[in-house]
Amino acid sequence: MYVSTNNISVTGFDDSNGLTKIQFTQYYSSDNYSDEGTKIIHVTKDDNGNIKIVKEEMVYANEIIEGC
Repeated sequence: MYVSTNNISVTGFDDSNGLTKIQFTQYYSSDNYSDEGTKIIHVTKDDNGNIKIVKEEMVYANEIIEGC
């Protein structure tokens, strides 16, 4: 499996709950499947200061078909 990202940007921050919204292009590939698309994740810090993903959403994806 291979995952990489590009075009990373912080698109929002909610000061009331500490959620940060991050958008990026994700490239994914495994032995049987490959795609690329826009992904949004919402992250926050836990009580120990560790960053945790609260929500993630693949907004748009294109399957990459070999030989096309």
